[in-house]
Amino acid sequence: MLELLVRRVGVSRAAAIAVVLVSAHGSPAAGQRSIGEGPLKAFESASVQPSHPAAEKLLKVEPRTGNFAASNASLAELVAFAYDVRTDQIVDLPAWAAAPRYQVEARAPKDLAGRHGQPLVEDVRPLVAGLLVDYFSLDAHRIQSPIYYLLDQADGGVRLRDSADQWAAPGFLAPSGAGFAGQRVRTRDIVTALEPLVGRPVIDHTGLYTRYDVDFRWDTHERDPRKLTAELERQLGLTLRVVQVELLIVDRATELKSGVN
Repeated sequence: MLELLVRRVGVSRAAAIAVVLVSAHGSPAAGQRSIGEGPLKAFESASVQPSHPAAEKLLKVEPRTGNFAASNASLAELVAFAYDVRTDQIVDLPAWAAAPRYQVEARAPKDLAGRHGQPLVEDVRPLVAGLLVDYFSLDAHRIQSPIYYLLDQADGGVRLRDSADQWAAPGFLAPSGAGFAGQRVRTRDIVTALEPLVGRPVIDHTGLYTRYDVDFRWDTHERDPRKLTAELERQLGLTLRVVQVELLIVDRATELKSGVN
């Protein structure tokens, strides 16, 4: 799981995202689960059908009514909307869930009439979540990823020293009890040297590709990440940011169930 998470966030700034996956909607489970602080509710009426491949790509909430419509939408996209997450934070959906194949028409409860904007969208999300339970038997739970670190540029600017020869063979960092040093090294080499010092995975998020001459002074017997971060900022102009993400783990999702209205 950690390998999957690292691969997905390695090229984009990770954000702590709270994801609550729940299931209810006009069924025996109704009222037993919630999204955020409110229970899931049912649409007045809804239908989910296979979408024509040539249909317009669509996913929208109708202003002032809350009616929901989607066409050529994948289950992954519907889940992402229902729980306000990115699709790359949804884990263990079956492969077919990524295919844009569904058309949805749903009429919102009358008590949503007159609302508009983002508040209305937030009211509709749990309705869509319940619909996914009814039509796809969706069942899932949330987990927090292990803590890891991003190596990033410090706010005060990078203090790394460019190597004089950028075209010579790459060098390597030599660790010692007093830190690590090397010539013509890349930031990914610094990441490798830092991981045993923090005891966690470290992701290179610096966006730096130059080769550098590095001489980082640090007592490797010291295990306080806050002190290490302070020294990285002072000596190299780099920083370590703690990252922990909540992921949506799908336990069950079945193909479209027919006859549910």
